[in-house]
Amino acid sequence: MFSKRKGEIRILSPWEESAARILLEEDPIKNIWLIYCIKKYGLLNLGLPEHGTFYGYFKHDSLSSILYCNNLGFWRFHAGDVEETVSLIRQARSDGQPLASITGDPMVIDQIILEKRSNLNVGIVEYEVILKLQYEDYVPYPVENARIAEERDIDDMVELEIGLQMHLLGRSADREFLRQHILQLVKSGRAAVYSVGSRVVSKAEFEVEIEGLSQMSGVFTQPEYRNQGYALATCSLLCSLAFEENRMVCLETQRYNRQALSLYKKLGFRRHSYTTILRLNGIQKANPPHDLVK
Repeated sequence: MFSKRKGEIRILSPWEESAARILLEEDPIKNIWLIYCIKKYGLLNLGLPEHGTFYGYFKHDSLSSILYCNNLGFWRFHAGDVEETVSLIRQARSDGQPLASITGDPMVIDQIILEKRSNLNVGIVEYEVILKLQYEDYVPYPVENARIAEERDIDDMVELEIGLQMHLLGRSADREFLRQHILQLVKSGRAAVYSVGSRVVSKAEFEVEIEGLSQMSGVFTQPEYRNQGYALATCSLLCSLAFEENRMVCLETQRYNRQALSLYKKLGFRRHSYTTILRLNGIQKANPPHDLVK
């Protein structure tokens, strides 16, 4: 527990899950990742890589900001207030939480970068936009050879995912890990692919979903097959699936990626808000007193 003059910071307990959900569901599109993690794992940290710790900032006994630090060092937050959230980040750093990246409100990320004593080895700052698609705005695209992925597609999908991660991060996760992850998506029917002959050349997925909302991710087409509408077809197929289930669709993409923005605009996506990702060079731990603790 960490007390401040204007509020209190503490690690959220399982009995505070309802309060966390109420706060985050004020903007489910912006907070879909946090809501999803609570829904899937709860507020207990059992030590598995995908688990983590939820910090809460309480003002007048009401939860107003949340920071989630998973065990791999990937942090996301809901910022009720810039200073509150910076205080949460300071506390997590003081507790020695591993840190590889922070995702959330651009104003908070800017404040972190400007901290004179942050002692963070900043690698890349990515400026992203959150888009949403409602049924009344949807412009379906002919799906042609797009279809829901099957287990026979997994090897090709793994190669596409490696290509996507290399493009975005300059590195990719372990091949077997990716295979198991994609297998789960395929078995649940939450991935679409486009085939040319016997080869899958484009894919899209619904990796994160909550009640009434699906987040599209993993959109990637082999370079030699681009600009032919294949990604549009796979994305359109997934969007149609979501609307059949009475779900809205959202996604995050790079703010200045004109090609991606053009693709999503054709389907009817509209801007919801902005977010920023601060990626660090390697996983870092706090080193008081020369960091954000001060």
